[in-house]
Amino acid sequence: MSYQELIHQMNQSMLAAESDRVALLRHILDQLGHPESKYHIVHIVGTNGKGSTGTLVGNLLMNSGEKVGHFASPAIHDDREQILLQNQMISETNFVTTYEKIMAKLTVEFDMSSLSIFEWFVIIMLQYFADQEVTWAIIEAGLGGKLDATNAINAPLLTIITHVDLDHTAILGNTIKMIAYNKSDVIKQNTTVFMAPNQTDDTKQVMVNRVIERNAKELIDSSYVSVKIQRENLTGFDLQISSHYLDNVEFHFDMLGEFQIDNLQTVIAVYDWLVQNNFGVGLQSLKETLTTTKIEGRMQVIHHQPTVILDAAHNPDSTKRLISSLKHLYPTENLKFILGFLQDKNYLEMAKLYHTISKEIVVVTPNNSKRALSASRLQKEIPGSQIAVNAQIGLEMLIKQSGPNDVIVVTGSFYTIKEIEA
Repeated sequence: MSYQELIHQMNQSMLAAESDRVALLRHILDQLGHPESKYHIVHIVGTNGKGSTGTLVGNLLMNSGEKVGHFASPAIHDDREQILLQNQMISETNFVTTYEKIMAKLTVEFDMSSLSIFEWFVIIMLQYFADQEVTWAIIEAGLGGKLDATNAINAPLLTIITHVDLDHTAILGNTIKMIAYNKSDVIKQNTTVFMAPNQTDDTKQVMVNRVIERNAKELIDSSYVSVKIQRENLTGFDLQISSHYLDNVEFHFDMLGEFQIDNLQTVIAVYDWLVQNNFGVGLQSLKETLTTTKIEGRMQVIHHQPTVILDAAHNPDSTKRLISSLKHLYPTENLKFILGFLQDKNYLEMAKLYHTISKEIVVVTPNNSKRALSASRLQKEIPGSQIAVNAQIGLEMLIKQSGPNDVIVVTGSFYTIKEIEA
């Protein structure tokens, strides 16, 4: 069958909140002989920062000569972007071939519709990476930790906890402590755990307790990494970094957004561990990684005069961090926004945050028929906002209304910025 036919047959339901899913996936991996045991795994969970942290760690390993697979969601252009080998997405042929190989190994009574499409992507990814003989796999959790499909894997070599905050509260809990506990469930025996800086006390305590409970090797708080910003502009950061294996080394970091510094500290902590444990990474590969890594949808400048920025901030925490970075980079410029949210997010708080810094806002309905918040509903929460049919039309509207020094930001959801990326 073709790739399109296979995707069409897959169960499109979102089953992440069902408690028996991980056990089912582990049973499937048992039948497959646990393909994920054939390579080193970095498992990444957290509310914000998974994509940037995962990409940087993956590129660091690739620049050190490793063969790296990377699993991340959601995709921007093509669903196959979720499964990357050396930063190239899986081909349609390899996707179908890997699926057929998996089905041939499973019991006769297994029904493909028993798994959601996201779960299928996880299982196919794990088998594909084994078949391609990757040496490392960077695996980002989709939603939460405890019930996430990626939690079916055997104990990874490394686990990274990025910044934890409120999101998906209906599923994960309505306090940061509850969410941290859910995400900490991915911590497994003999795993080294890294924690991003600037966590709440509740998050820190949950992670400490879980590491002890699960008999993980150690918990490394990346707050020990010192990053001094010498200069920040539209080309990124000039930094001076100190850590266990770096002594006031100067780097250029080719990303925008102060929130990326937290992610960078975590990556440097991983770098230190890799050096300490003789995994062959060096200073040159780190410098190359920081100067060449670019990530779509994270403070991504796509147009000048006026400046147009795409950012996938989709919860209050990432919204606050985005606004802080915009104020720092554009202290006097006129900020305008195109906003499109999902209805299962805390859109009321995000709308309020954007409205406090800008009165020129266009609202749109994201391209997700099941979860999108309608533009008409959002407009009621943002007095004076305009409605556009979609993000692309909204951008055309604001560009016509803007001067060369204005800054237009498209944000609110991956599904909103995808319309512009497309």
